Amino acid sequence: MDTAVKSMVTVAAVAENKEPMLREAYWLFHSLRRFGGALADARGIVYFVDSMPDDISRLAALEVEAKLVPTIDPRSPHCNKIHMLLDEYATDWLVALDIDTVITGDFSDYLVNPMLAAKIVDQNPLSEELWNRLYGYFGLTLPQERHLTHFHAKESNPYFNTGVLLIPGDQRAELGAAWRRLVPKVLEFYPREPEIAQHAFFTDQFAFTLALTETGLAYRVLPLELNFPTHIPVHPMFVAGEARPLILHHHHKISPEGRLNYCTYPFVNHLIDRFNQSLDEAEGEVL
Repeated sequence: MDTAVKSMVTVAAVAENKEPMLREAYWLFHSLRRFGGALADARGIVYFVDSMPDDISRLAALEVEAKLVPTIDPRSPHCNKIHMLLDEYATDWLVALDIDTVITGDFSDYLVNPMLAAKIVDQNPLSEELWNRLYGYFGLTLPQERHLTHFHAKESNPYFNTGVLLIPGDQRAELGAAWRRLVPKVLEFYPREPEIAQHAFFTDQFAFTLALTETGLAYRVLPLELNFPTHIPVHPMFVAGEARPLILHHHHKISPEGRLNYCTYPFVNHLIDRFNQSLDEAEGEVL
Protein backbone atom coordinates (compact mmCIF):
# COMPACT_ATOMS: atom_id res chain seq x y z
CA MET A 1 0.00 0.00 0.00
CA ASP A 2 1.26 3.50 -0.84
CA THR A 3 2.48 4.89 2.49
CA ALA A 4 2.44 8.47 1.17
CA VAL A 5 -1.27 8.28 0.38
CA LYS A 6 -1.96 6.58 3.71
CA SER A 7 -0.39 9.49 5.60
CA MET A 8 -2.16 12.14 3.54
CA VAL A 9 -5.77 10.89 3.38
CA THR A 10 -7.92 8.94 5.82
CA VAL A 11 -11.26 7.47 4.75
CA ALA A 12 -13.48 6.63 7.71
CA ALA A 13 -17.00 5.48 8.54
CA VAL A 14 -19.03 4.58 11.63
CA ALA A 15 -21.03 1.36 11.96
CA GLU A 16 -22.97 -0.66 14.47
CA ASN A 17 -22.15 -4.31 15.05
CA LYS A 18 -25.11 -5.62 13.07
CA GLU A 19 -26.37 -6.14 9.56
CA PRO A 20 -26.61 -4.56 7.09
CA MET A 21 -23.84 -2.32 8.45
CA LEU A 22 -21.26 -5.10 8.68
CA ARG A 23 -21.83 -5.95 5.03
CA GLU A 24 -21.81 -2.27 4.08
CA ALA A 25 -18.51 -1.63 5.88
CA TYR A 26 -16.88 -4.26 3.70
CA TRP A 27 -18.60 -2.89 0.59
CA LEU A 28 -17.38 0.64 1.25
CA PHE A 29 -13.72 -0.23 1.63
CA HIS A 30 -13.80 -2.89 -1.06
CA SER A 31 -15.07 -0.16 -3.41
CA LEU A 32 -12.37 2.26 -2.25
CA ARG A 33 -9.63 -0.27 -2.95
CA ARG A 34 -11.08 -1.27 -6.34
CA PHE A 35 -12.30 2.06 -7.73
CA GLY A 36 -10.69 4.82 -5.65
CA GLY A 37 -7.89 5.51 -8.12
CA ALA A 38 -5.30 7.76 -6.47
CA LEU A 39 -7.12 7.26 -3.17
CA ALA A 40 -7.26 3.47 -3.33
CA ASP A 41 -4.38 3.22 -0.86
CA ALA A 42 -5.79 5.73 1.65
CA ARG A 43 -5.84 4.80 5.32
CA GLY A 44 -9.17 3.19 6.22
CA ILE A 45 -10.90 3.19 9.61
CA VAL A 46 -14.27 1.83 10.73
CA TYR A 47 -15.49 2.96 14.15
CA PHE A 48 -17.80 0.36 15.70
CA VAL A 49 -20.26 1.70 18.25
CA ASP A 50 -20.39 -0.05 21.66
CA SER A 51 -19.29 -3.51 20.48
CA MET A 52 -16.81 -4.99 18.03
CA PRO A 53 -17.65 -7.72 15.51
CA ASP A 54 -16.35 -11.18 16.35
CA ASP A 55 -14.74 -11.43 12.92
CA ILE A 56 -13.08 -8.46 11.21
CA SER A 57 -10.91 -10.54 8.91
CA ARG A 58 -12.50 -9.18 5.72
CA LEU A 59 -11.77 -5.61 6.80
CA ALA A 60 -8.27 -6.58 7.87
CA ALA A 61 -7.66 -8.11 4.45
CA LEU A 62 -8.43 -4.68 3.00
CA GLU A 63 -6.00 -3.10 5.50
CA VAL A 64 -8.83 -1.32 7.28
CA GLU A 65 -8.54 -0.58 10.99
CA ALA A 66 -11.43 -1.29 13.37
CA LYS A 67 -11.85 0.88 16.47
CA LEU A 68 -14.34 0.68 19.33
CA VAL A 69 -16.18 3.86 20.36
CA PRO A 70 -19.05 4.58 22.77
CA THR A 71 -22.46 5.96 21.88
CA ILE A 72 -22.37 9.76 21.88
CA ASP A 73 -26.07 10.26 22.62
CA PRO A 74 -28.65 7.45 22.42
CA ARG A 75 -31.30 9.97 21.38
CA SER A 76 -29.54 10.51 18.05
CA PRO A 77 -27.56 7.50 16.77
CA HIS A 78 -26.47 9.36 13.63
CA CYS A 79 -24.37 11.63 15.84
CA ASN A 80 -21.94 8.79 16.47
CA LYS A 81 -20.31 9.84 13.19
CA ILE A 82 -18.71 12.70 15.12
CA HIS A 83 -16.20 10.17 16.46
CA MET A 84 -14.49 10.34 13.07
CA LEU A 85 -13.51 13.95 13.79
CA LEU A 86 -12.56 13.46 17.43
CA ASP A 87 -10.00 10.68 16.93
CA GLU A 88 -6.46 12.04 17.27
CA TYR A 89 -3.93 11.13 14.59
CA ALA A 90 -2.04 12.93 11.84
CA THR A 91 -3.65 13.23 8.42
CA ASP A 92 -3.95 15.91 5.77
CA TRP A 93 -7.55 15.02 4.93
CA LEU A 94 -10.38 13.15 6.59
CA VAL A 95 -12.98 11.75 4.21
CA ALA A 96 -15.86 11.05 6.61
CA LEU A 97 -18.47 8.83 4.99
CA ASP A 98 -21.77 7.25 5.97
CA ILE A 99 -21.52 3.48 6.07
CA ASP A 100 -24.14 3.19 3.29
CA THR A 101 -21.90 4.67 0.60
CA VAL A 102 -19.72 3.09 -2.07
CA ILE A 103 -16.90 4.59 -4.11
CA THR A 104 -17.28 4.47 -7.88
CA GLY A 105 -14.39 6.67 -9.00
CA ASP A 106 -11.35 8.74 -8.09
CA PHE A 107 -12.39 11.92 -6.25
CA SER A 108 -8.86 13.03 -5.30
CA ASP A 109 -9.26 16.21 -7.36
CA TYR A 110 -11.61 17.46 -4.64
CA LEU A 111 -8.87 17.21 -2.00
CA VAL A 112 -6.69 20.01 -3.34
CA ASN A 113 -8.24 23.10 -1.74
CA PRO A 114 -7.70 23.04 2.06
CA MET A 115 -11.32 23.88 2.79
CA LEU A 116 -14.10 21.74 4.24
CA ALA A 117 -16.52 20.44 1.61
CA ALA A 118 -19.99 18.86 1.71
CA LYS A 119 -23.08 18.53 -0.47
CA ILE A 120 -26.32 20.43 0.05
CA VAL A 121 -29.13 18.19 1.32
CA ASP A 122 -31.47 16.38 -1.02
CA GLN A 123 -34.38 18.11 0.69
CA ASN A 124 -34.62 20.67 3.49
CA PRO A 125 -37.29 19.78 6.09
CA LEU A 126 -37.38 23.22 7.72
CA SER A 127 -38.82 26.49 6.45
CA GLU A 128 -36.69 29.61 6.60
CA GLU A 129 -38.76 30.79 9.56
CA LEU A 130 -37.94 27.62 11.49
CA TRP A 131 -34.26 27.91 10.60
CA ASN A 132 -34.26 31.47 11.92
CA ARG A 133 -35.79 30.26 15.20
CA LEU A 134 -33.16 27.54 15.51
CA TYR A 135 -30.29 29.89 14.74
CA GLY A 136 -31.73 32.60 16.98
CA TYR A 137 -31.88 30.24 19.95
CA PHE A 138 -28.12 29.77 19.65
CA GLY A 139 -27.43 33.46 19.13
CA LEU A 140 -26.42 32.91 15.51
CA THR A 141 -27.47 34.59 12.28
CA LEU A 142 -28.76 32.42 9.44
CA PRO A 143 -26.37 32.72 6.46
CA GLN A 144 -27.84 34.59 3.50
CA GLU A 145 -26.42 32.46 0.70
CA ARG A 146 -28.78 29.99 -0.93
CA HIS A 147 -28.32 26.71 -2.81
CA LEU A 148 -30.64 24.28 -4.57
CA THR A 149 -31.72 21.01 -2.98
CA HIS A 150 -31.29 17.96 -5.20
CA PHE A 151 -34.71 16.31 -5.01
CA HIS A 152 -36.88 19.37 -5.72
CA ALA A 153 -34.44 22.11 -6.80
CA LYS A 154 -35.74 24.39 -4.05
CA GLU A 155 -33.68 27.13 -2.47
CA SER A 156 -32.05 26.22 0.82
CA ASN A 157 -29.77 27.84 3.34
CA PRO A 158 -26.32 26.19 3.64
CA TYR A 159 -27.70 22.97 5.16
CA PHE A 160 -25.54 19.97 4.34
CA ASN A 161 -25.91 16.22 4.08
CA THR A 162 -23.32 14.76 6.45
CA GLY A 163 -22.99 11.49 4.55
CA VAL A 164 -19.90 12.73 2.70
CA LEU A 165 -17.60 15.23 4.38
CA LEU A 166 -14.16 16.24 3.12
CA ILE A 167 -12.37 17.82 6.08
CA PRO A 168 -8.83 19.24 6.21
CA GLY A 169 -6.94 17.40 8.92
CA ASP A 170 -6.15 20.53 10.92
CA GLN A 171 -9.86 21.46 11.13
CA ARG A 172 -11.14 18.15 12.51
CA ALA A 173 -10.69 18.95 16.20
CA GLU A 174 -12.31 22.39 16.12
CA LEU A 175 -15.29 21.31 14.05
CA GLY A 176 -15.70 18.01 15.90
CA ALA A 177 -15.70 19.69 19.32
CA ALA A 178 -18.31 22.25 18.26
CA TRP A 179 -20.47 19.61 16.57
CA ARG A 180 -20.27 17.33 19.63
CA ARG A 181 -21.16 20.15 22.03
CA LEU A 182 -24.15 21.31 20.00
CA VAL A 183 -25.85 17.91 19.72
CA PRO A 184 -27.33 17.84 23.25
CA LYS A 185 -28.18 21.52 23.01
CA VAL A 186 -30.20 20.92 19.84
CA LEU A 187 -31.96 17.98 21.51
CA GLU A 188 -32.75 20.16 24.52
CA PHE A 189 -34.15 22.83 22.20
CA TYR A 190 -36.78 20.55 20.64
CA PRO A 191 -39.47 20.88 23.35
CA ARG A 192 -39.61 24.60 22.57
CA GLU A 193 -40.28 23.99 18.87
CA PRO A 194 -42.42 20.91 18.05
CA GLU A 195 -42.31 21.81 14.34
CA ILE A 196 -38.55 21.36 14.39
CA ALA A 197 -38.61 18.45 16.84
CA GLN A 198 -40.64 16.34 14.41
CA HIS A 199 -37.51 16.24 12.24
CA ALA A 200 -35.21 15.03 15.03
CA PHE A 201 -33.98 12.29 12.68
CA PHE A 202 -31.74 15.01 11.23
CA THR A 203 -30.28 16.17 14.56
CA ASP A 204 -26.73 15.46 13.43
CA GLN A 205 -27.19 17.65 10.35
CA PHE A 206 -28.83 20.48 12.29
CA ALA A 207 -25.95 20.45 14.78
CA PHE A 208 -23.37 20.24 11.99
CA THR A 209 -24.85 23.24 10.19
CA LEU A 210 -24.86 25.26 13.41
CA ALA A 211 -21.27 24.20 14.13
CA LEU A 212 -20.13 25.43 10.73
CA THR A 213 -21.64 28.84 11.39
CA GLU A 214 -20.39 29.02 14.96
CA THR A 215 -16.79 28.14 14.06
CA GLY A 216 -16.76 30.35 10.98
CA LEU A 217 -14.88 27.69 9.03
CA ALA A 218 -14.83 28.29 5.29
CA TYR A 219 -16.46 25.62 3.16
CA ARG A 220 -17.09 24.52 -0.40
CA VAL A 221 -20.30 23.02 -1.77
CA LEU A 222 -19.75 19.62 -3.35
CA PRO A 223 -21.55 18.64 -6.55
CA LEU A 224 -24.11 15.86 -6.71
CA GLU A 225 -21.47 13.47 -8.10
CA LEU A 226 -19.74 13.31 -4.71
CA ASN A 227 -22.86 12.17 -2.83
CA PHE A 228 -25.31 10.73 -5.36
CA PRO A 229 -28.50 9.32 -3.78
CA THR A 230 -29.86 6.14 -5.34
CA HIS A 231 -33.01 5.69 -3.24
CA ILE A 232 -35.08 8.56 -4.73
CA PRO A 233 -34.74 10.29 -8.14
CA VAL A 234 -33.13 13.72 -8.13
CA HIS A 235 -34.53 16.74 -9.95
CA PRO A 236 -34.08 16.40 -13.76
CA MET A 237 -31.97 19.56 -13.97
CA PHE A 238 -29.14 17.80 -12.12
CA VAL A 239 -28.91 14.78 -14.41
CA ALA A 240 -29.54 16.38 -17.80
CA GLY A 241 -25.98 15.56 -18.84
CA GLU A 242 -25.78 12.16 -17.16
CA ALA A 243 -23.47 13.07 -14.31
CA ARG A 244 -20.64 10.68 -13.47
CA PRO A 245 -21.08 9.83 -9.77
CA LEU A 246 -17.92 9.19 -7.79
CA ILE A 247 -19.64 8.29 -4.51
CA LEU A 248 -23.05 6.60 -4.35
CA HIS A 249 -25.22 7.02 -1.25
CA HIS A 250 -27.49 3.98 -1.41
CA HIS A 251 -29.35 4.35 1.91
CA HIS A 252 -29.14 0.62 2.69
CA LYS A 253 -30.90 -0.38 -0.54
CA ILE A 254 -29.78 -3.99 -0.90
CA SER A 255 -31.26 -6.45 -3.39
CA PRO A 256 -32.76 -9.81 -2.36
CA GLU A 257 -29.61 -11.37 -3.84
CA GLY A 258 -27.47 -9.47 -1.34
CA ARG A 259 -26.07 -6.95 -3.80
CA LEU A 260 -26.39 -3.21 -4.27
CA ASN A 261 -29.84 -2.41 -5.63
CA TYR A 262 -30.50 -0.59 -8.88
CA CYS A 263 -31.86 2.94 -9.13
CA THR A 264 -33.71 5.08 -11.68
CA TYR A 265 -30.73 5.97 -13.85
CA PRO A 266 -29.08 3.65 -16.41
CA PHE A 267 -25.79 5.54 -16.19
CA VAL A 268 -25.72 4.87 -12.44
CA ASN A 269 -26.88 1.27 -12.83
CA HIS A 270 -23.85 0.70 -15.04
CA LEU A 271 -21.68 1.64 -12.06
CA ILE A 272 -23.77 -0.54 -9.76
CA ASP A 273 -23.32 -3.48 -12.14
CA ARG A 274 -19.57 -2.92 -12.12
CA PHE A 275 -19.52 -2.78 -8.33
CA ASN A 276 -21.66 -5.90 -7.93
CA GLN A 277 -19.48 -7.76 -10.40
CA SER A 278 -16.42 -6.79 -8.38
CA LEU A 279 -18.04 -8.31 -5.29
CA ASP A 280 -18.67 -11.54 -7.20
CA GLU A 281 -15.04 -11.57 -8.33
CA ALA A 282 -13.75 -10.92 -4.81
CA GLU A 283 -15.85 -13.71 -3.36
CA GLY A 284 -14.61 -16.01 -6.11
CA GLU A 285 -11.03 -15.13 -5.20
CA VAL A 286 -11.71 -16.06 -1.57
CA LEU A 287 -13.33 -19.34 -2.58
